[in-house]
Amino acid sequence: MVDNAVMKDVCGFNFSGTRSKALDFDAKKSWAELSPHTTWDSAGMSNGLIEDLATAVVHRFICYNVTGKKEANKVSEVELFLLWAMRAGVRVCSMTFLQNSLQEIALTRRGLPALGHFVTALANHFDITPEAYRLPGEIALQERSEMRCLNYNELKQADLIRNQTTAKEYTKRTAYDTYFKKLQQGQPNSDPAGSSRQPTEGDEHEQMNIDEDYLLPPPPAG
Repeated sequence: MVDNAVMKDVCGFNFSGTRSKALDFDAKKSWAELSPHTTWDSAGMSNGLIEDLATAVVHRFICYNVTGKKEANKVSEVELFLLWAMRAGVRVCSMTFLQNSLQEIALTRRGLPALGHFVTALANHFDITPEAYRLPGEIALQERSEMRCLNYNELKQADLIRNQTTAKEYTKRTAYDTYFKKLQQGQPNSDPAGSSRQPTEGDEHEQMNIDEDYLLPPPPAG
């Protein structure tokens, strides 16, 4: 069973504190801080619309190592929440984020889990040998510290940089032009008025000891 104790041993997660909803998180407002000239769409927004280069790169890194490289172009609400938490300096329950990300993949068929490093770490923790389960030999050679990184070519292809020393201006990116062309063609945001959807009542996950406070990310889209 992969419980909080196992996650702490495998990933170093600190499971102490209480968990609660982030009542002050609003997707529209949070996105406006990242992309001041665009409006949040609940279906997700382009990674290229994030003005701050470092934030855009962090989002792509998260996708590369959780939902997969192909999903790095789109910012989901769960990912937006995590970016908001990082910028606001608030603690987030990493276990819940991981669980919600996997659930989102299962419910919406969004990408494939890019968690080879995590699965390998679990196998090592439980002393599972690849030979016993006829797993590829390469798995035995992986270390949990091996995570997918972003290189120059990938950042260039994502239209985030001009060269190795210069970032591409936010308003000069292809994603920016595409966004406003769609608006001119009568394709506005589909997000209804009002604040962002908040996490559902209750918490089915394991409780933690009271020490510090951690915020729960929104549930994945159904």
